[in-house]
Amino acid sequence: MRQHEREPLRPEEVKQLEEACNGGIEKAIVGILLDTGLRVSELAGLTRDSVDWGRDCLIVYGKGRAAGKLMHKRRVVPLTPRARQLLQWVFEPVGPGWDQFPRAARSIKGIIQRLANRAGIKRPCSAHVLRHTFAVRCLRAGVTLPALQKLLGHESITTTGIYLNLADQDVEREFRDKITERW
Repeated sequence: MRQHEREPLRPEEVKQLEEACNGGIEKAIVGILLDTGLRVSELAGLTRDSVDWGRDCLIVYGKGRAAGKLMHKRRVVPLTPRARQLLQWVFEPVGPGWDQFPRAARSIKGIIQRLANRAGIKRPCSAHVLRHTFAVRCLRAGVTLPALQKLLGHESITTTGIYLNLADQDVEREFRDKITERW
């Protein structure tokens, strides 16, 4: 399956995945990825200093290119209440109080695969599928494509468009909600 053909999780699959979590670190991985759209490497690279508690956001250094050279681009990712709570559990003294996210990217990928198996999700489920799910959820909630581009850290809006393969019912609903009533 090519990257642009990946399907986001359906709402019932998201619920199954969340319910399959045993323990704080599994809940943190799934919840933070679903609520922020971070790349797995970005999640693994989070530190206590990545969180701006006053602004309720993450400062993320993700991938990017300039003049053909790979560089780390800075972006700001707002936190949902759940993501904030999970990050507090990871980084604050009331939780484990780690200084850096406690799992490497490879470990996170394995945890997600095991959770998907435990949840009974039969189709491909990966950290990138969770990122795709975040993107589609944002679109369904009315986040604009340019805003989503910034949230995901894409240089090109064309790249963001790859994540946005909407189901037919989404297209029909939006058309009816936004166009039909005005004609």
